Amino acid sequence: MLQSNVCEFYPMPSTSSRWFRLGAVLFGLSLLPVSEGILRLTGLVEGDAPSVPAGAWSVSERAAPMLVERDGVVRPEPGLVRDGFMHDLQFPAEPRPGVPRIVCFGGSATLGVPVESTPERTFPGRLQARLRDVGFTAEVINLGGASFGSAQVRMLAEAVLPYAPDALIIYSGNNEYFNFNLQLYEANRRWHAERRVGFHLMRLLRSVLERAPDAAQSRASQEAVVADAIAATLYAEEAWPVRSSGTIQRTDTIHEEVVRQYRDNLDAVAAMTEAAGIPVLIARVPANLAEAPWLALAAPGEDADAADAALAGDCAAADEGIEDAPTHAGGWYRRGMCALQEGAPVAAWETDLTTALTLDLNPGRPPPALQVIPEQLAVEWPHVHALRLDSLFSADASPPLGLELFHDSCHLTPAGYDRLAGQIAVDLIGRL
Repeated sequence: MLQSNVCEFYPMPSTSSRWFRLGAVLFGLSLLPVSEGILRLTGLVEGDAPSVPAGAWSVSERAAPMLVERDGVVRPEPGLVRDGFMHDLQFPAEPRPGVPRIVCFGGSATLGVPVESTPERTFPGRLQARLRDVGFTAEVINLGGASFGSAQVRMLAEAVLPYAPDALIIYSGNNEYFNFNLQLYEANRRWHAERRVGFHLMRLLRSVLERAPDAAQSRASQEAVVADAIAATLYAEEAWPVRSSGTIQRTDTIHEEVVRQYRDNLDAVAAMTEAAGIPVLIARVPANLAEAPWLALAAPGEDADAADAALAGDCAAADEGIEDAPTHAGGWYRRGMCALQEGAPVAAWETDLTTALTLDLNPGRPPPALQVIPEQLAVEWPHVHALRLDSLFSADASPPLGLELFHDSCHLTPAGYDRLAGQIAVDLIGRL
């Protein structure tokens, strides 16, 4: 039986249908550059190199209040206590009649490290005892916090004003650069140390599909990014000027911005206390020059190998380190310590050790540019008083630099806190 061939008929697409399909394809393709542009403009995916963000110069203000009041009692915000930043303290919202309320602010040195677990041995605790010894009854409140800088001092001072303080004591300046780096970590938390190339869309897809790095990998990546970001900023600066004395003066934008923020925060405290006539004592926080600086994350424009070698070599190597890498802290520190250990006059080593501190890119104590700010504010605000501690921590003190008063680079020994409290008490009594 014959089978007929059946030819199936497929109609050819119309011209309008072909144009519709082509338009759909082109529209889909057009979304790719638009999406790429949005990702680049918004910064949702990391770019090719880390950068120093414009707003990253100090720790961000907390959304939550730093002090909370309940049933007439004031305490630090619970998270600050839970995370170990502040003491678990409390004080009544209403001060006792006739008893001056003195509030102390600052970082871990105010908190009391290394004796923070014994509040009566911290300088606020010793201040209350010192005042009591001379017949002056006062309530001294310690609002110091681990890693706190001037930004936290400003927020806490504003928070405590409704509770009628009679005087504020500020001992702050050790954590300004440290907090700058913390903010860089936060601002660059999406960055990875390795350089990434290609389209942002591909990076986004890769980041979604990749397994997230563990905490140690993330931290190491962030530290590398911060180091690169700071180095990139410093390398872009003009060469730091050399003073006529032969020392180096930092003029980079990171240093200048940290100093400005420190001054602005303390200036804000002065402004908010002026109308109430509350005396504010701001200490010229001492620096333990005999403790090695953290040296640097980078020596801009110089090879720092020689300066690093000077630290491990003999004293003669220090001069070579300074000559080869004058913007690195290492050579200056080594030369100053050699002169100090040899019993040379103060002038022979103090300048070198101060220069090493000035060049340190991550100091745990205030460099000279921060130390002079309390005196500047005291000139501008009649109710602000600069607390000078030169008689305790000067280079001429015996032993040199008041070393028996330092526990480490910035924290004091119990003897140091006691002497600090005594100096504050002398300055304070006449102002209450």
